[in-house]
Amino acid sequence: MIKGLGAAGLVAITAIAVPSAVASPARVVNGASRACTDAAVGHSTIAVVKTIRVGSGPQGVAVDSADDVVYVTNADSDSMSIIDGTTATVAATVDGFSEPVGVAVNEADDIVYVANADDSSVVSISGSGRGTRTTVPIGGLGWDVAVDQDDDTVYATAALPQGDSGSLAVIDGTRQSLSSVVAFAGLSPLAVAVSDRSNRIYVTGQNTVGAAALDGVTLAIDDTIPLVGSYWDVAIHEEDDTAYFPNYQEQGSFAIVSGRTSQVMSNEPLAWPWGVAVSQAADLVYVARGPTNTVSVLDATTGAQAIPSLAVGRFPIAIAVDQSGPNVGTVYVANSDDISVSVLGSVRPSLTSSRSRPGSKLVVAVDAPQADYDLASRAVSAVCFVREGGATGTLGGSVTARAGDRWAVTVPSRLRGGTYRVVVTFDGGLQARAGRITLTR
Repeated sequence: MIKGLGAAGLVAITAIAVPSAVASPARVVNGASRACTDAAVGHSTIAVVKTIRVGSGPQGVAVDSADDVVYVTNADSDSMSIIDGTTATVAATVDGFSEPVGVAVNEADDIVYVANADDSSVVSISGSGRGTRTTVPIGGLGWDVAVDQDDDTVYATAALPQGDSGSLAVIDGTRQSLSSVVAFAGLSPLAVAVSDRSNRIYVTGQNTVGAAALDGVTLAIDDTIPLVGSYWDVAIHEEDDTAYFPNYQEQGSFAIVSGRTSQVMSNEPLAWPWGVAVSQAADLVYVARGPTNTVSVLDATTGAQAIPSLAVGRFPIAIAVDQSGPNVGTVYVANSDDISVSVLGSVRPSLTSSRSRPGSKLVVAVDAPQADYDLASRAVSAVCFVREGGATGTLGGSVTARAGDRWAVTVPSRLRGGTYRVVVTFDGGLQARAGRITLTR
């Protein structure tokens, strides 16, 4: 079930049926199997380092990198969770919304903007989401919102209930009032993004035969991008002047569009792509893939899969990346059916000793430079021992979390003496090599 839709919701979205064949990737469960493989590609990877419980039906997520704060809209509980990025905990919950969906932050003004689907408005709150509140009517179901900090202008998509038209509301951030409206025919706008580099505004939506690229000064439609499908989200790579459009269908696709020419540079098949966000520094694109319960990590230039997909919570629908500061590259995923946010970060495992014995305890340490807090106890899910020269190994015993981002595992008693590669499986399903250990009997 897609959260954030009122009684007069968009029919084309609410009619989507989640196929029974779609399932999460298999997680490695401690003790479930004694065999494992050395499928690691390096000494570091990306993992689910924390899972944060938020309100009901999280739909949108935005990061204030300046204050290290994350905002999550909870459509079913009419609230917004404020997460402290330094501790990965909910610092406050703000109530009084009406099916909040989209959320964006003006870091310069310290103002948060929330799009309400049920009462057709955008709410702005000053003071990191805890200060003065202003409501701006926008004339349609408030779905997504984006901020142009240079011009102090806010853009919000306003879809109409019949699902075949709508508008883009333009809000003056200084006066906190509606300044103009751009109407669309044949397009029910859901997503909006602003490119600082090209001063363009991208708008797309459901059942579309083209996304619109608007001039940021005149608000005239510069180009109609030839895309066919339904698009929940759009994201911009500023340095490359590239836009990304996920077509959220079972037989969906992921399009990369040139900001300079508005031409579709690639449009590859991808099932159920929903939310999208760009890590500007890492040149990676993260795609939340709804009913697959996964996040795909793609190369920002080619759209090819950069690493295997990560398993997250149930129905990941929105995603955001911390673009600067000490936690740059940290990814936040709103899981709409799981009342949670998955935090993704880089991890690098290592061994605290180079020698051990079968049947004894081995301690694995994990460095997570983006996290200022202890990782979740389940961040490490399994440890595998692969004899040097081999490809298939033996799964260690149950993994036990210790203080200081360390995990203890029992070395399998049946292993012979020799040198083994130690491979760690993290929450999310990806692996990394922790190093080599010599076993003596």
